Amino acid sequence: MVFVNNLLMVEERFGSLKMTNDHNRLFDTPLRGEEGLPLSGIGHGARPLFSPAMLKPELAQARIVVADDHCLTAELLQYYLLGAAETPSLGSEPPLLFNTAREALQECRERGADLLIMDVCLPDMAPLELLSAILSQLPGTRVLIFSRWVHPSLCSGFIKAGVHGIIFKTDSLAHLGRAIATILSGGRYFSPAIEKMTFEKLLCGLECLTEREQSALSYIAQGQSTKEMAHSMAITPKTAEKYRERLMNKLNLHDAIQLTHFAIRTGLVAV
Repeated sequence: MVFVNNLLMVEERFGSLKMTNDHNRLFDTPLRGEEGLPLSGIGHGARPLFSPAMLKPELAQARIVVADDHCLTAELLQYYLLGAAETPSLGSEPPLLFNTAREALQECRERGADLLIMDVCLPDMAPLELLSAILSQLPGTRVLIFSRWVHPSLCSGFIKAGVHGIIFKTDSLAHLGRAIATILSGGRYFSPAIEKMTFEKLLCGLECLTEREQSALSYIAQGQSTKEMAHSMAITPKTAEKYRERLMNKLNLHDAIQLTHFAIRTGLVAV
């Protein structure tokens, strides 16, 4: 089954999509607030796909929170955003950096944020759990997944949950900048690499697990004991043990080692 099935799934969720032969813009959608952004890509004898100057209007008043436990990546992203927005126009503070999901979520809850840029491999919360918490509790906060790699089954979950964009760290800076500008303008933006994921791959792996089961699996794969997992999920140890048993039954796996291998293979946790 080819990509057209994946495209139909995303169209159903987000509306009409438009394909282009420009390989720097393989995945495009008509977006609100996108007027003025160049339609030609790098290497086609026209304007660049994105330049930092295009971010300035969107970033002038935006409050941005970054959740990434790789300090260098987070600080480089902050440096880029400051430069793109011309620091004086940002207002009260630069983009805020957090290395745990719970800290970023607390910041968004207490002080608000226009955009959360989050990695998927944060140590204290499953990515779908964080995404769902933001989207359900803070509808004014838009979310951009920014990660080294995301397994197709996780991409499917993010899209179904309503994420506003997915960008890989292997994408160009042009795609990252355009994603931020597009999302802050009210649209959605997805990495061109999403196009390469077949429908079968998008439906494999984690689709049979609920959001809470995925959270439990991520904690098990991180080596947490039943007691530690219970604390992380705010449940009793008895319930945590039931989650462990349910996961093994659903996935036809027999111990924590096999569960860990499955979590790594599906991209739920990083090696």
